Amino acid sequence: MDASREPAHDVRVSVLARLRRRTEGVLLTGDAVRYGGKGPFRVEAGLDGRFVMHFAGELPESAGFDGAAGWAADWTGMPRPLELADLELAQLLAWALTASWGAPGWPFALAERAGDGENAVIDVAHVDGRLRAELTVERRSALPVSLRFTSPLGTETLLFADWRELDAATLPGRVESRSGAVIAAAYELAGAEAAIVGDAGVSCPAERPRDAVFDAEARPDVLVARGSTGHVLARVTLGGEGGWFVIDTGAGGTTILEASAAARLGLTAVGSTAIGSVDGIVRAPVLRAPAIAIGPLTLERPLVVALELAFVQGIFAEPVVGVIGWDLFSRCVAELTLAEETLRIHDPARYSLPAPAAWRRLVVHTRHPIVTARYENSRQGLFRVDVGAAGGALANVIFHTPTVERERLLDDRDYEDVRVGAYEVALGPMLWFELDGHRFERPVVAFARDHRGPFADAYIDGNVGVGFLAPFTLVLDTPGRRYALAPLPDAR
Repeated sequence: MDASREPAHDVRVSVLARLRRRTEGVLLTGDAVRYGGKGPFRVEAGLDGRFVMHFAGELPESAGFDGAAGWAADWTGMPRPLELADLELAQLLAWALTASWGAPGWPFALAERAGDGENAVIDVAHVDGRLRAELTVERRSALPVSLRFTSPLGTETLLFADWRELDAATLPGRVESRSGAVIAAAYELAGAEAAIVGDAGVSCPAERPRDAVFDAEARPDVLVARGSTGHVLARVTLGGEGGWFVIDTGAGGTTILEASAAARLGLTAVGSTAIGSVDGIVRAPVLRAPAIAIGPLTLERPLVVALELAFVQGIFAEPVVGVIGWDLFSRCVAELTLAEETLRIHDPARYSLPAPAAWRRLVVHTRHPIVTARYENSRQGLFRVDVGAAGGALANVIFHTPTVERERLLDDRDYEDVRVGAYEVALGPMLWFELDGHRFERPVVAFARDHRGPFADAYIDGNVGVGFLAPFTLVLDTPGRRYALAPLPDAR
């Protein structure tokens, strides 16, 4: 039955009160177009907020929430915890696809406000987080039309159409996800049925992909060099060819391969994705690549994104072939000592942290490592570790726009406005910044000014770059969700 053709309700009654509410769990099946390819999807959601989403195809992904913690598995099958924005956006998508507007266990508060004669607007707020959205609902039918929100890629909108009554549930037959004016994904519903969501179905997969091979006889040392900008480069073998990759903890999406190298190797495209950088958002092909060897570690059948790397060419005497981050760090323990220009890669199953360094909890947000730091006026916040942030004040820290505005960091401060790629930032001194007990006095730092792009993330305070990491050996155990900052002898 077409739910949108039912008789009109009394529009004098609150639209929020007339939203259709599910009374039991639901299982949805259908087809999704994501990352430039089509494949089946399956979504299970309970009234208590637990859910699991599976998207099949060339670039499969899964995500879920078991009532206590969220998780996701990427294209390669690598599981990770969902925290901060990652978790809230996954909950929002599952909530929208399953029309769970009034289900009591979902973490969204709704408040109706004025719209126009045709549509009402409902403010949506995540009760435990920062996510805010606008749900537009047609007054006549009390059926949602769109859901607008902000993600790390910018403003996104879910458009609902073809409402149907399936097994006593009112569900959208088609949901389109738009990033700006571009259709990023589309979900076509094929079937729905009542379901009881059990613990086993929503639990994080325990098995990791078997695509990382460590040579137990090889030394952990990786041949590294520094670019003229301060970037860290590592010697990598790709398909039997040697080349230099930028090592970047801020590269959370996937490994990037210079477009000319991808063309030379004749790699096969399996999809496409949006990539964010300081130069904005671009769409690029996803390719299946030959094995990547870095130090003792070989990544078998990796997925890479082909992109022109003009922004890093010229920083080194030889061409830069690629950029690698999450795909490396999610599979090893890495020891990076910037002052000594050393990188060591270890098998997580065999690694022991040298004394007296101590482990601290690592937050994973948008597939980036996040650490805790303190700064002037005894503030404390979360900061993305970004060894790709090199050169000038950006090598120290860049505070994100929401933090700059919330904490009024530019009030009564001398600063200079500059442009970094596509974004405006201010440069100026601050009283102090403290990372794991090491205090930097009167450093010059950067303050973001734009409300879009990578420096508009409201979930963390900013990015820490190579300048503030220089006094330490940074140890990242991403598989174990922990990190250590071991002070160098002359830094104590």
